[in-house]
Amino acid sequence: MREAAADETNEKKWVVFDGPVDALWIENMNTVLDDNMMLCLANGQRIKLRTQMRMLFEVQDLRVASPATVSRCGMVYLTQEDLGWLPYVQSWVETEFGPKEIQLNGNIQNVEILQKNERTYLQSLFEEYVNDVINKIRKTFKETIGTNDTQQVVSLCNLLEAFISDKYGFKATMTADSRKRFILYAFTFGCIWSVGASIDDKHHEDMSDFFRDRFQMYSYYLDTSNELSFKHWNDKIEEFTYDPTEQFFNMLVPTVDTVRYSYIIEQLLSINKRVYLTGPTGTGKSQVLAKLLVQIQEPRSIDPVYIIFSAQTTSMVTQMTIENKLEKTRKALLTAKPGRQTCIFIDDVNMPQLEEYGAQPPIELLRLLVDKGFLYDRKERFQKFIENVTLLCCSAPPGGGRNPLTPRFTRHFNMLSLPQPAQSTLFKIFFSILNGFFGQGFTDPVKKMSDTITNATIEVYIRIIKEKLPIPSKFHYTFNLRDVSKVFQGVLMVKPGLVREVDQVTRLWVHEVSRVFYDRLINDIDRDWFKELVGDLLGRQFKSRMTKDDVYGANKVLYGDILKIDSDNKEYEEIKDVAKLVKILEDKLDDYNTECNSKTRLVFFGDAIDHILRISRILRQPRGNAMLIWCWRVRKTIVNQTVSLYSLEITKNFSVDNFQDFLKKIFQISGLQEKPLCFLFTDSQIVYESFLEDINNILNSGEVPNIWKPEEKQPLLEEVKKINARLKRPEDPDTLYKTFVESVRNQLHIVLCMSPVGDALRVRCRKFPAMVDCCTLDWFSSWPAEALVSVATKILEQETDFPQTDIPQKQLIDSLAQMCMEIHISAKDCADKFEAALKRKVYTTPKSYLDLIGLYLSSLKRKREELQLKQKRLSGGLVKLKMANEQVAGLQVTLTDLKPQLEESSIKVQEALEKVNQDSYLASQQEQLVKAETEEVNKKAQDVKIIADDAQADLDVVMPELEKALKAVEQMDENEIKIVRTYNNPPQAVVMVLEAVLTLLGLNTSWDSAKKAMIDVGSFVSSLKNYPRDNIPDKILNNLKKIISREDFVPDLIRTKAKPAADMATWCLAMNTYSIVSKKVEPKKRKVAEMMAVFGFSKQGIGSQGG
Repeated sequence: MREAAADETNEKKWVVFDGPVDALWIENMNTVLDDNMMLCLANGQRIKLRTQMRMLFEVQDLRVASPATVSRCGMVYLTQEDLGWLPYVQSWVETEFGPKEIQLNGNIQNVEILQKNERTYLQSLFEEYVNDVINKIRKTFKETIGTNDTQQVVSLCNLLEAFISDKYGFKATMTADSRKRFILYAFTFGCIWSVGASIDDKHHEDMSDFFRDRFQMYSYYLDTSNELSFKHWNDKIEEFTYDPTEQFFNMLVPTVDTVRYSYIIEQLLSINKRVYLTGPTGTGKSQVLAKLLVQIQEPRSIDPVYIIFSAQTTSMVTQMTIENKLEKTRKALLTAKPGRQTCIFIDDVNMPQLEEYGAQPPIELLRLLVDKGFLYDRKERFQKFIENVTLLCCSAPPGGGRNPLTPRFTRHFNMLSLPQPAQSTLFKIFFSILNGFFGQGFTDPVKKMSDTITNATIEVYIRIIKEKLPIPSKFHYTFNLRDVSKVFQGVLMVKPGLVREVDQVTRLWVHEVSRVFYDRLINDIDRDWFKELVGDLLGRQFKSRMTKDDVYGANKVLYGDILKIDSDNKEYEEIKDVAKLVKILEDKLDDYNTECNSKTRLVFFGDAIDHILRISRILRQPRGNAMLIWCWRVRKTIVNQTVSLYSLEITKNFSVDNFQDFLKKIFQISGLQEKPLCFLFTDSQIVYESFLEDINNILNSGEVPNIWKPEEKQPLLEEVKKINARLKRPEDPDTLYKTFVESVRNQLHIVLCMSPVGDALRVRCRKFPAMVDCCTLDWFSSWPAEALVSVATKILEQETDFPQTDIPQKQLIDSLAQMCMEIHISAKDCADKFEAALKRKVYTTPKSYLDLIGLYLSSLKRKREELQLKQKRLSGGLVKLKMANEQVAGLQVTLTDLKPQLEESSIKVQEALEKVNQDSYLASQQEQLVKAETEEVNKKAQDVKIIADDAQADLDVVMPELEKALKAVEQMDENEIKIVRTYNNPPQAVVMVLEAVLTLLGLNTSWDSAKKAMIDVGSFVSSLKNYPRDNIPDKILNNLKKIISREDFVPDLIRTKAKPAADMATWCLAMNTYSIVSKKVEPKKRKVAEMMAVFGFSKQGIGSQGG
């Protein structure tokens, strides 16, 4: 829009918004659509639109558009009825089969694939039959995913484009009648597999009858190899050969459905037409497409790219995945490898969750790709065109977490609906595999059981999908053909030498069908129903004397490979000696506790052993993944003897990048080192929902899209070359990475531990269907009474400080264990009644039971400590009472002996008390006298203090000046004094100062006397410092005043003549000032001394009186 606004030409510019309306961004366009024509950007920039600019919104509907937006736009509503499909057919016939200019042998020639009358005939077939078929579908039948009339006609045109071609057998040398018959047959075949291919499997028979009335056959294909004719699809089915070296999940038994749908899809891909394959979950859609892409990869020069969508898939991840699989020939062009075509296979394409306003960004991105043929660069915002790319999509119908796709996207595809295989088809698939397996060395009686096992398994599957439907509390009751295949995969784990008799293979079948179906059931009602079903099949199908109690009772069927856990050749065998199994598990538990710092306590009761064997069975299988529900605690000892266990350690700032780094680590271990590895992931570790997106991708495809950076992927592929060379595969990057992913899928086992409390698990299973589809589920039900008693007994027996009573300890422990069990069961019964009455769920789990036992033991310990403390206190009290009694008895004897002395002492005490009373009276009289004297003395002391403070205040005035003078005298330089002494004609100021000094010293004031006095400079200075300033005679002071009263006796003036003379002048002035103050203070000092003498005498008197 910025470029269009900057264009100054008068040419009109159209900005087209092709996609769903979003209520947020469309509101920002209101100022653009009204008279302001102003686009206001989030960064504050404003773009003024020109009058030549126009905006066009191409949307499916206006469900979230506001009236403000609608009122600003002119509306054009297009319906299918307005235009119809006939104009498209007319245009397509002329464009595709009409005259064309082609270059042949260097010359341009006009060529017609169909003559004018043939094109008219083909168009008449459309007009005669298409409307009838479409109307029948719209009124009577139901489509798996909805289509529109034009889409159905376009799908028919796509097939006719493939059929009416030289490659398919339409030759120019054919006669006119043969060409006309070919067109009719091609139209018939194309109409069946285009217009009639989108309905669900419930109406296939009705649709077949409808086609038979108008065309040839529905279950036949058009064969052009020899003679133009319809042949049954069975003629194209190849015979299945069992290969014991092939992994079970790679076995594909050809059936009518797989053959015919693969055939149609291959024809469409040959002309680069997009295909959307849908159908119920578990019908093998993904496997059919994956197998087809492998088969046609080289013959059709197709490079497949596999993408799996989930609820958390984003448009950015989708775009990056597509771009990373293509070659960049120039900046704005991405394409397939030279001479090849890239087919992007998107599984679960309808899984991305809807945004707030109903859009699916990944789907809108794909729609942009198929509509316009380009994608936008997310950084530089330019168009990147994509060539030689075909989309192949696959999904189950909408519902259960899958969302309806916009018709604007699905209209670009030929819609094919793969039906649920018929019971005969299912029998053929699994019988072929099982019969081939039993033919590898098993006994004849076992071989003959192939059809019985197959029929019984299929009947279990059909009965359970009809009678046990999913509801919110049983959201995982979504059984499909994957579950049937897991039963046979389990049967294929045994070896011929371990299963020789019919009863043995029957018990094996019971075990495997129970592990797949029975373990998923959540309550006793459903489990009893399943037991009844199996018991009925044992008598009706297997003709066995075994009953449900024989296989689910005390001697229930157990299979596993734990009996030879330390052997390199572990065998999957029936476990009949449970005591031996428990001993092995306890030994392994002891080994684990010896090796690890943290001790683990496990009780191997019946249910615990069952769950251990179930998990072991899953980890034994390639691509075996498990989801354990209600598994309150998973110990490493369950799996660490079989595979290496890795668990996620969540730190404070754990991010998506940290999670993917962890995944890279386990990918390298499992994929490069080819070591079995178990990744244990619990719901408490789901920091971000994108974690489950990655888990969903791993379960589906064994990889996480775009997890490897280019600089990380290249060294990875170098290490994969060793594995690739062993498998004798090509060493191109795509094959190397495929080998790595296969190794990861085969060696990495994911064990999810989830809690069904609340709606979180149900919502997550709906968003990420691989959690159910690609995992074997094990629902941990409530512990039975036997398990509760066993656990309580084991824990109580480990209590070393058990109270000693008259009851034997074993009997006491058994009684306590029984009591714990009854309390737990009664609490569960109350919780069920509470839920029935108030519809509120209270969970009583094994964790609750262990907490109950732990609470009892902690309470027992606390009560024991309280009792011991009381016992200690009582014992100590009794000891002290005994000691007190002994002391009292001794004191009584002593008291009897001392009684005469006490009487005598009492008389003396009485006399002393009388004397004390007399002394107290005299003391009180003396105290009053002392108090009066004390008050008088304190008054005198106050007077003395006042006079002393006054005298000290006078002294404090002159003391700074005196101290300054004395300091100046101390600091006089002796050399300078010596210089003054050498003066023969000293300055008058120096003479005047020395005259004052000599006057104070009591010496002759002549200059000669001064020079004599300064002969010994040290002695002269010392006489000044130590001068007796307190006793200066009045005569000297009078003479001094005469000298210092002169106007020029100023230290600062004198300093200009001689510094020592200035210091001496300061000293003389200080002596004079001090003497004046001292004479003033002296009377006060004498008075203070006199008063202090009197004061001291008074204090002595008071002291003597007080004494």
